[in-house]
Amino acid sequence: MKDYSVTLIIKFLSKHPNSNIQIISNNLKISRDTVKSVLDSLHKNKIVILNENNNLKTYNLSNIFSHNSIYFNLPISKRNKNIINYLFMTIKKYWLKHNSGYPPKTHMQKIIFDINKTHNLNLPIGWYKYGAISVVPYNKHTTYTYDINLVKKEFNKYIDSVDKEIENIVKDVSILSLHDIKKRQYELENNELYLNSLKINDILYKDDKLSLVDSNNIKNISRKIIRETMYIDDGLNDFANKFYETIVGISLIYKNNTNFSEINLRKDISNIFDSFWNILSLYNFKKTLDKFYTKEQLDNAFNIKIEYTKDYFLEMYSEFQDKYVVKDMYANDPLIIDLINKLDIN
Repeated sequence: MKDYSVTLIIKFLSKHPNSNIQIISNNLKISRDTVKSVLDSLHKNKIVILNENNNLKTYNLSNIFSHNSIYFNLPISKRNKNIINYLFMTIKKYWLKHNSGYPPKTHMQKIIFDINKTHNLNLPIGWYKYGAISVVPYNKHTTYTYDINLVKKEFNKYIDSVDKEIENIVKDVSILSLHDIKKRQYELENNELYLNSLKINDILYKDDKLSLVDSNNIKNISRKIIRETMYIDDGLNDFANKFYETIVGISLIYKNNTNFSEINLRKDISNIFDSFWNILSLYNFKKTLDKFYTKEQLDNAFNIKIEYTKDYFLEMYSEFQDKYVVKDMYANDPLIIDLINKLDIN
């Protein structure tokens, strides 16, 4: 399962369900043995579903990538699902009462985080791409069922006061933009990692033209993010090194080439940062859920998804190596080399 076979096969099945080994092999130009080996592993880890009909074996992706029910097919207790369903429906009720549209997913999850913290509900919540979320994805079109008697038991029967509390929170946060509600949570929780991620995105998506100062700021903020990765998982180290190496290389190219396209620079930094953040946030989601699940449960839920995301990052990184010869630029600056050595980045 070397190179990008796993990624290619998953991508192919997402577009061509009910494919067999021969079809996959022919289309992707990968040997039958490799395809079979990958599919056996994916099937073992419940990433693909094997269908057998008259000795014909075909494969489909499972719902691990769709998050239709629970993120990454993680288990959830009846108690936790019941409370989260109640919160989804109650928040939606008051949001619709005070606003013209449905609550955005980000606002929904951040309100649940606040209620969970205030009432010590101990719901399975971890930190993923945009901050803290429950393991149950929110869909505005879904009607979530719950047992009100069990909910009352959790809140010591003071359900009316809890409802009023939820309504007040909804009124407070519904005026906040997606950006501001993320910033609010990150600041309240003193989460420097996510604040730094937000700072990079603020620079990348501002209206003004990206400047050399902006490029340097992104480089400096990236360095802070890299320092945080050592507290998450050792599996991030090599990817953190490659990410920072690329950011440094792009910054040097922009500094030394006045004809460099600002539009391309913005796009390329955004692509490499997003692909790295996808890996980092998966590891972080897994780590911050470890008090709710066993290591085996988390490995089964996350490991294949993490490898898939790593493959995508490596594809992106390889494109940058070919496009900019990043290592050559990176190697020619002694000040940067000294900095990288201090950070143990090679």
